[in-house]
Amino acid sequence: EIQSAKNQRKAKPAPSPEPPASIAYNNTNNNGRDGYCDGGCCSSYTTPFVLSMNIHFIFLIHGFMGNSNELSYIEEAIQEATTKTKRNEKDTDNTGDGDVEIITHRVTCNNKKTFDGIEAGGERAAQEITTFVSDHYHKHKCNAKDNNTSDGEEDEFHAWISFIGYSLGGMYARYAISALPLLEESQKSNNNGIVLHPNIFVTAATPHLGMASHSYWAVPRCMEYLLGYGFGRTGQDLFRLNRHNKENPNNNATTSTEQPTDIVYKMATEDRFLNPLLAFRRRISYINAFAADFQVPTKTAGMLSLYSNSPHHLMSSKYNHWNSETIGFDVFAFETKRRSRPDRGIQSSGTRSRKNDEALTMSISLDSLGWTKVFVDDSRKGMPGPSVRCICRRPRKDLMDDAIAEKKKKENDDNSIVFESRELCKLLKTSEHWHLAPSGHFVLVAHSKTKRGAKKSAKGRPLVNQAALDLVRDVRRERFT
Repeated sequence: EIQSAKNQRKAKPAPSPEPPASIAYNNTNNNGRDGYCDGGCCSSYTTPFVLSMNIHFIFLIHGFMGNSNELSYIEEAIQEATTKTKRNEKDTDNTGDGDVEIITHRVTCNNKKTFDGIEAGGERAAQEITTFVSDHYHKHKCNAKDNNTSDGEEDEFHAWISFIGYSLGGMYARYAISALPLLEESQKSNNNGIVLHPNIFVTAATPHLGMASHSYWAVPRCMEYLLGYGFGRTGQDLFRLNRHNKENPNNNATTSTEQPTDIVYKMATEDRFLNPLLAFRRRISYINAFAADFQVPTKTAGMLSLYSNSPHHLMSSKYNHWNSETIGFDVFAFETKRRSRPDRGIQSSGTRSRKNDEALTMSISLDSLGWTKVFVDDSRKGMPGPSVRCICRRPRKDLMDDAIAEKKKKENDDNSIVFESRELCKLLKTSEHWHLAPSGHFVLVAHSKTKRGAKKSAKGRPLVNQAALDLVRDVRRERFT
């Protein structure tokens, strides 16, 4: 009886939790998902008031078989660049809201969980991002109450959001932005929550077109099946082993109008994935050129196709400070212009190959969003380990320089130099050096998962420092008035 009385006293009804903060994302409609928080000091604060702040969230998402530590140097570079810009630049904000506060967060939810597919990892990332932003919402709401800065009106918490996705993390990020609560700017009436404004979306060595027929060493399809199933659901997604829905009896693989059902193809062609990506002010992809990346070769990271005539405009003036003297590498920067939506049907490559047609369709669709593509030449200077120089091959960088010089003669204007996707694919995919397994994949981001790995990829730090500095300078120009 005494024990029963104690249990009854312990079994008190749980207090009703505070309604979660609703997060809106000024892009396109989607099913909203609320961010949850335990309330903390805000549990008794019922007035729906939030602050409008100059806050910029930058989320970093790691890759396959990795963890959040592998992007720790990128985070340090962003923080150092933030301090440097604050010290060197005068604050021109006259709105009274103060300077932009840059908050970085390395997503941890996919640590040791990268084998269960792109969708699962993207969903987890979206949930962690929602919770992280919601926590800041409650913190600023509490501060507003304590400082008596609330005027009693129902306001919204506005913040910028940017992403840096490395390798598979870029695919996670692309999926996550489709799973975050999305809402058009015109539909935010009476929404007393968080409004996230997409700013910059960055990927580094990300297999945007998947890995089917894009592996470093050409392997037969049967070997891709072995590799795909060996790497779990994620391998099946990347090698596109579930391209066609076998459960549908009406699904005929020989039908020319059939659309693939795998997640890589869907993310490159369906509006529910493309519209959130299109909402970002800028999309930037960093790619290893000249066969320097074993894990993610140039074609899939650069969204290139041998059958695409998608125009890529040379950006020599904007990246003239990126050279071997300042960052230790030579780079070639191009941009694709945002243009009208391409046909969502299968594009024909003229080769009667289904896989070529699908890769072409994905390449054209993604290029139509407008990307800045930075091709990094680390095949000669930044590659750790031995290599063999093929004396019968002319240096590929020299071939690229000659191609640019030839187009300059015709155009007489650096800003008018245009390469087609198929031209870049031929110029950038091979190297005069032979590497058994080039490790540019790690050098590109100054990979810092382990101390030994950080030491091997240390040559990439000047590149990361410059990229972080450009990113911080860019985001600090975007402020709410």
